Parts: sequence; C-alpha cells; structure tokens
Amino acid sequence: MQMMCPNCLSQDLRTSRFRIADLARILILQLPVRCRNCQQRGYAFLHQALRLPGRKVTRRKHSGH
Repeated sequence: MQMMCPNCLSQDLRTSRFRIADLARILILQLPVRCRNCQQRGYAFLHQALRLPGRKVTRRKHSGH
C-alpha cells in the first residue's frame, strides 16, 4: 500500500531530517517523513520510510569575498 500525506493526500513523500524530538518515535521504529507537495512533516514506520527517496541536498556556492 502506498503512503499518502494526511494533509493533502499526495503520495510524493521523502524522508526528513532527524530532530532530537524524534528520538522517542525512532525507539518505536518510526522515521520522520515530509510531503514534497505541501511540506507537512509526519512519521512513517521503518519498513515504509526506507522505501522512500531521501532528501536531496543542494549546496550553495560560497561567494568568498
């Protein structure tokens, strides 16, 4: 079954960055996820979250003045 955002019902989800507040959820095998459509943050069980794409990190160019 495909995961959906509870806010906008989009299926375009990705894993999200960990926060210190996520530790309790991680202990019950839930990982943070974020909707790419509405940016709502939530949690998914480990087996579901591991199938999601990760966050793409883009680096800013340093101007070096």
